[in-house]
Amino acid sequence: KAHRGEGDSLALVQVESDSVVVEAVKLAEDRDSMIVRLYESAGSPAKAKITFGCPVSRVREVSLMEEPDNMLRVRKRGLSTPFGAFQIRTLEVAFEREGGRV
Repeated sequence: KAHRGEGDSLALVQVESDSVVVEAVKLAEDRDSMIVRLYESAGSPAKAKITFGCPVSRVREVSLMEEPDNMLRVRKRGLSTPFGAFQIRTLEVAFEREGGRV
């Protein structure tokens, strides 16, 4: 059994991209999920690899008012997705847990 000592941490979300930035992470207003807001900061199209610290059951894009839009394809704990220049994207993330979603 692994031991997590002092100083160890777990990131809820990580982004691999030179120009895509996580702007906000918060709980969804009326659902049992997390909202992640990201944006492209350099003014040119980019691709981002987004990885979550826990297994994910669903990721979908939502509006700024958190109204559901399209589902995104998740592989294991993450996804890759394109961003347009200065594009803002808001994702709703539902995490898995034993016996159902978190």
